[in-house]
Amino acid sequence: MTYTIQKGDTLTSIAKKHNTTVDALASTNNIKNKNLIYTGNTLQIPDGGSATGGGGEVSGTADVWYSIYEGPSGNRDTYHSSGYLPSNRVKDAGAALDDWEKKRPNSYDSAYSEKLDSLIGAATGRQFSYDPLQDPLYKNYKDAYTQSGRLAMLDAMGKAAAMTGGMGNTYAQSVGQQAYGSHMQELAQVIPQLYEAAYGRFIDEGDQLHDQIKLLSSLDDAQWDRYNDMIKNYLDEGSYLLDKYETLSDADYEKFLDYIELLRASV
Repeated sequence: MTYTIQKGDTLTSIAKKHNTTVDALASTNNIKNKNLIYTGNTLQIPDGGSATGGGGEVSGTADVWYSIYEGPSGNRDTYHSSGYLPSNRVKDAGAALDDWEKKRPNSYDSAYSEKLDSLIGAATGRQFSYDPLQDPLYKNYKDAYTQSGRLAMLDAMGKAAAMTGGMGNTYAQSVGQQAYGSHMQELAQVIPQLYEAAYGRFIDEGDQLHDQIKLLSSLDDAQWDRYNDMIKNYLDEGSYLLDKYETLSDADYEKFLDYIELLRASV
């Protein structure tokens, strides 16, 4: 008979399904690598591969055939209908593999990515510009110079009026305006200093942003390394459990086939 390989099949699982051996399947189908078969390919099942001939198949609890094969007393003729049943060791190994799969780690979720994206966006989108009218420090200077300019203007006007007999006149007003203008010119001379101070603050803020980015990046890298270590440990454990399960399962089934041969020989 023939069998079409399904997704997830192995030679071991196919051999179990048809009560034959991996070696027999490999030999009949000229398979050189027993670990490499392809979904959709057709296998020829060896004639006489079924374990139903001779003494028949084995039934009973999971370890019944072990009990007979390994020596304890029992009536083998009562076990005749169910075929291969995995031993408790194989079941335990399979259960351990199932538990491992249930503990699959979640996808990586950085605790720092959102904050990092925000900081990087702020750092890369920065552009320096300076408007004195938007500078609180300039406003303080302006208020102070305006107040002192007015006082200087009043003082100059008073002195000029005194020089002309105490009468207000255009000369006094002119002198007052000059005094006021002089103070406001001094305010204009402060603007370059305020510009430099504002630019210095801009540079300092940029440096702080870069320091924060560097710190969060190092924390994110450390978290990523820990996650990778956890994934590696998880996969290593899974590889160990899978290898253990397959080794026990293959050995278990081979013992079953050996036992079937003993039954056939004794009939």
